[in-house]
Order: sequence, then C-alpha cells, then structure tokens
Amino acid sequence: MNKADQIVLFSNDKDTDSLLISTLTKHYEKINVTQSTDQLVAQLSEQTPKIILISAERFQETLSIFYGSLDKVPDENLCEHFFVSLVSRHDEAEAYNAYRNGIIDDYLVARPLYEIHRPIVICEHLLIELGFAKKEKSGLEYIYQEEKYADDVRGVVSKGLERKEQMKQQLESSVSVIESALDNAAEKIQKQQKVSLDLEALRETLGKIKSDEIRPELLKIQSKVLNILQSFVQDNENILNKIEGDKEEIAKVANQHIHNKFQEMQIQSDDSDIVKTPKKLKVLIIEDDPISLHLTSDILNLYNVECDPAYSGRRALACLKSKQYDLILLDIGLPDTNGIYLLDQISQSENNKNANTIMLTGNRQKKTALECIKLGAKNYVVKPLRQSNLVSMCEKLGLELSKKAKSS
Repeated sequence: MNKADQIVLFSNDKDTDSLLISTLTKHYEKINVTQSTDQLVAQLSEQTPKIILISAERFQETLSIFYGSLDKVPDENLCEHFFVSLVSRHDEAEAYNAYRNGIIDDYLVARPLYEIHRPIVICEHLLIELGFAKKEKSGLEYIYQEEKYADDVRGVVSKGLERKEQMKQQLESSVSVIESALDNAAEKIQKQQKVSLDLEALRETLGKIKSDEIRPELLKIQSKVLNILQSFVQDNENILNKIEGDKEEIAKVANQHIHNKFQEMQIQSDDSDIVKTPKKLKVLIIEDDPISLHLTSDILNLYNVECDPAYSGRRALACLKSKQYDLILLDIGLPDTNGIYLLDQISQSENNKNANTIMLTGNRQKKTALECIKLGAKNYVVKPLRQSNLVSMCEKLGLELSKKAKSS
C-alpha cells in the first residue's frame, strides 16, 4: 500500500470538509479520502499502521461509523491504528469526555476548521506513536533564515538546537554500538562460544531513550535481546540463573517486556504444581502489549485451557459479550480505555458478571490494583505472570488446571 495511506479520512460531506482535505493534502503527498464504509473496513484490514479520521455532522455518528466498521474486521486482520473524531464545536465537550475515557484516541474541532494547522500536529504526533520516523526538521537553517526572529532569540534557540542535535547523535551512536554487541553475542551463541555483554551499558543507554522518535531503534534492540535470551534458555538454563540480578536491573529501566521474557522462559521448564483434571477453563487475556500477551499465553498454553486474547478494550468488550469465561486476566493500562472502566463493564455483563477477574499490573500501579479489588476484582498480579502464581491463584479461586500431556 502507498505510504500516504497511513492517513485515512472518512467524510460524509466533502464540500463541508474541503478546507480540512486541502490542509492535509498540502502537507502529505496523498491521503485516502473516502465516503464508503466498505473502503474503511478494507483500510482497517490492510496491515499498514494508520490514522483513521472520521468526520460527520454529529460526534456520535463518528463513533457509529468507526466502530461499525471495526466490528466487521476480524482480530487477526485488524491493523494497528488510531481513531480521531472530527467534530463540530457543539460536540466538543462530548468528544473531550470520550477522549478522556479512552473511547477515541484524539479529536479535532473541524466543522468549521478553526486551527488550520492543528490536523497536521495531531497526525504527526500519532504517526510517531505508530513508530514512523518523524521527518527531520532543519531548525538551525530555519531560525537563521526567518527574519522575524530577533538576534537574541535566534542566538539562544540555535544554541539549544545544536545541543539537542549533539545529544541525539551521541545516543544514536550508543544504540549502534549496542546493536553491534548484540549481533556479536548472538553469533557466538550460535557457535556455542563464551558470551560477554556489558549489561550496565545496555541498561544505561536504554534508560536514556525517552523519545518516541527513536522507538524503532528501541524495538530492534529489544527484539535482539529477546532472541539472545531465548538462546540462553534453550542452550543452558544455568546461564539464566547466573544473570538473574542483571535481568532485574535491565527490566526496570529498559522495558518491562524484557523482564517478562526472562521470567517466562525460566518458568516454562517448571513441571511442579500440576493439577491433573480434565476440566478445561475458558480464559480471556486483556493485554495491549503483544510481547506480554504472547508470553502470558505461553504459560496458559501449558494447560488445557481455551484462551482468547484481546489487544484493546473494545475487543475485550466484544469477547465478553459473546462468551462466558472462568478467568479474566485484565491489564490495568490499555490504549483505548482503563482497567477500572472494563472491570465495571465486566460486573454488569450478563455472561461474565460472576467471572474471576485478576488485574495485571506493574509495580507503580499497585494502588490502582487495590482500588480494583474494592470494585470487584478477585486479586492482582504484578507482571510478569509466573506459572507458580497462576497455579496458586487458580487453587484459591477453586479453578482446576490440567496440564497438557507431553507429545511423544
């Protein structure tokens, strides 16, 4: 698909939205403008991550158009996306409340369009969150060419820009060094040679990555680290035990995903606490992070369970409506809603109001997790989920697990 199709605008009145369309097309080579919900479904089914802008006369109509289209796309075909509602000033308060409660990813008063460049600002911000590199801005060149800037302002701004650029280059250089070290480590593991990694340097560099602009580099490093950890576990489980302390430090600063991978790989070889019973539990995992979701699923797949994943709050609600679950593992933080809202929806669900809901949380969310228990959750687990925690939790809830028979 053409790169420009990262931005899709649905408008039921192109004449009314002509200024908006003109603004977007001047900044981007092309945007996909459509009045067809079938085309919107096709765009959501195409795997390129994208921003979906929906413009209609009333705010609730934008919700109906988007979510109606979303409902026609199977989970396995749904692309990563953000939904922006384009509304009239009359509906701004309603759109704001929907944004605060995770129903929409952003909104824009576009009928009429008061802030001409605001659509570009919103799109650029969301494109960065989707992992697309932000275009380089020639800030120094601009600040010197723009005559309206006073000399003192020009001087202090240019100094700051030069400093930021220097820091960025130093960080990118450090990332390249780490990538090279990881590649070298992976090669040595393949040859069963001794591996030496400067984990402190890895932790320090990853801890400095706070900008979404360098997200693709972070993801590449994360992927390489996970591959190396997988090799460690497969080839020599003792190595994993020896570097446990370093793993804790990396996970705190770099990414909780790395922590997850260490823990889950270690426990998947644990054969203790097996409850032998033919009962098959129905489990729903509501988790937006694909790595964490995959690792939690790996633990559950050791047992005879029927496991459904939900990457977002809206997908979770669809699952809750269509099926009854014995156990629900609910992440507190989701991209389109929050755990407290979903917990309330579960308690009101015809199918699942009596389901056992366990909150998945990070260390910093324990206070929220305790609030969730007061609202009906059975307990909470600090991620990553461990096999021993799962078994203990199910025993306390009276849920019986049976481990899958090993294939001969």
